[in-house]
Amino acid sequence: MVDSRNCSGSVSLLLELSPEMNEYLTNASSRALRSKSKEATVRLFDHLQNFKEIPTPGLIDNKNTTSLVVALSADMNASLTNVALHFRRTKSKEAQLRLYDHLTRFSDIACLGKRFEIDQG
Repeated sequence: MVDSRNCSGSVSLLLELSPEMNEYLTNASSRALRSKSKEATVRLFDHLQNFKEIPTPGLIDNKNTTSLVVALSADMNASLTNVALHFRRTKSKEAQLRLYDHLTRFSDIACLGKRFEIDQG
């Protein structure tokens, strides 16, 4: 995990995406007309704001991963740090699990709080 601060107080966090996560994120970001990094940041922020925990983290394949850097605001970084400490995970692992959970629950996110669930039917 890389955690570097710039002068604005934001933090860069390096995430490792499995091939499945990378495909979900690529498709979602294309539909939203956002970069993968921005899509990941929006989804991560939305997840932190709306879900206090991850019901079933599941296993994430760490083979053939793709690296992605996301920018976290100071507040988002503090929230992620607190949650990661609570669950005894690294920030990178917590972010990876939350992003995966969001990508598998919601096909799209228009803006914070406006999500479209994946049709299970």
